[in-house]
Amino acid sequence: LHYLWLVPYVLYLAAASHPGDPIFLLYPFIVTLVAYRLTLPLPHPRRLALPMKIERGTAILFMPLGLLPLIKGTFLLLNGAIILLCFTMFWRRQQRFLALSIVCVPLLTALLLWPLAGQPLLALPEYLLSLAQIVSGYTEAMAFMGSTSAVMLYVIAAVLLIGYVFYSTSSDPMDSRVFLIGTYSVLLFLAMKAGFVRQDGHEAIASTVLVLATILSAILFTSGTSAILVAIVLAASVHIDGRYSNSSYLSAEFVVYRMTNLYFGAWHGFRERLAGDHVLRAQYDEHIAAIRKKQSLPHLTGTTDIYGYQQSALIASGNKWTPRPVLQSYSAYTAVLARLDEAYLRQPNAPDNIVFRVETIDDRFPAMDDGPSWPVLLEKYSLQQFTEYYAVLQRRRTAPERSVLGKVIYQSEHSFDEVVPLPNPGTPLYAEFALEPTTLGKFLAFLYKPPSIKLSVVLNDGTANDFRIVSAMAETGFILSPLIKTTRDFALFSAGDAHYLASKSVREVTVTCNISQSFFWRQTYAIRFRALNIIP
Repeated sequence: LHYLWLVPYVLYLAAASHPGDPIFLLYPFIVTLVAYRLTLPLPHPRRLALPMKIERGTAILFMPLGLLPLIKGTFLLLNGAIILLCFTMFWRRQQRFLALSIVCVPLLTALLLWPLAGQPLLALPEYLLSLAQIVSGYTEAMAFMGSTSAVMLYVIAAVLLIGYVFYSTSSDPMDSRVFLIGTYSVLLFLAMKAGFVRQDGHEAIASTVLVLATILSAILFTSGTSAILVAIVLAASVHIDGRYSNSSYLSAEFVVYRMTNLYFGAWHGFRERLAGDHVLRAQYDEHIAAIRKKQSLPHLTGTTDIYGYQQSALIASGNKWTPRPVLQSYSAYTAVLARLDEAYLRQPNAPDNIVFRVETIDDRFPAMDDGPSWPVLLEKYSLQQFTEYYAVLQRRRTAPERSVLGKVIYQSEHSFDEVVPLPNPGTPLYAEFALEPTTLGKFLAFLYKPPSIKLSVVLNDGTANDFRIVSAMAETGFILSPLIKTTRDFALFSAGDAHYLASKSVREVTVTCNISQSFFWRQTYAIRFRALNIIP
């Protein structure tokens, strides 16, 4: 009868607001549940006793572990932990074939599918290594604050689930219990990071994983408390999702629509692929035409890249796209990533044209995204045209006589909440802030996310503006003065408009953090200003 829990599992998965990531996160977890049952000693009631050939045939379950990191690189963290745990357990139980399979099968699957996706095989190691920068900088850069009560509710429910598993495995060997508790802990921790680092609707990922993992536990362990635990976790999930979703999104009508759309949509997609490539090509062409109509870009001679995050507009325009290493500027959130984009612009094969938009996210300081690249753009390219939505820059035929980024004119240490006057008011400035987290701040960033830092700027006319800054992006530097908030601002600045420089010049800045969270950041920081030489 406990397999009846599959019914609410299927229904809840279909009704979930974000089913994609939970499905990918739960598959490795399900593999470990199979491994747990295969490694229990006989005659344990939960032991999955299979003939030798069929037991070895379960190695086919390991194949998707090689596919998931190719779909989304960050899944490598969960897959790596699961492979390590399963390998250790199989090896301890003398199941050497499965131990080697859990390592080799995902690797061989990745090596097979990567070329089938049209990627060069030798680029696979570089792809995997590059994930380190994306993962290491994500937490602070992409953090979006939300309610802490939802986070606490998730943690409490997760602890209850792990406690339930610990209690239900009391008769198991100790290494089996450690293996299973470790699996649950890794899954729930990574689900929490996926859901609560960026609290803009991603919370549904964490709550969906929590609910489905609880239902799978009810299937695995026959206990009278299973229904109570599922009810508690389900109530927590509704609270977490309801806090960030409007009432219509949780209405019965829309829930039913999502349930039918998941499965019927999958069937419809399967049929379209059986019908041949022409169906998908027609849909693609239709969407490209719609994007081109909405966001028309001029046809440019030579190669082109676009700054901002509207890459689809450039693809739809028919221009030859030569993208920089980090495709979208808001994702260049570590020093290594930002310098890669900067170095690309200095190469001989840099794009002939740049379609430039000032676009950022989460109230960041606008010039901070790909900040080190802005002086290079001003130096290597000249403004050709601009509209309300974009500016077109063209690569200069001859190099300018001097660099846009000038010498250091000021450097010193300052404290949080201290007003810092800018030297030489009216002079264009490039700023570098060395902001360091404390040990406690680093620990918080690992477990959850660090508190955000705010940069307050006051213009010469007394106008005040507040922006969020990311420590790694601030350290590599950005154009601080004049304040460039729009594409029009950038166009006028690049053209050397004197009136614009006067009206947008920054007079003073202040770095702040919520006082209750100030002990997560060192209260002194270094700042350095460089002069900018504008080349019209």
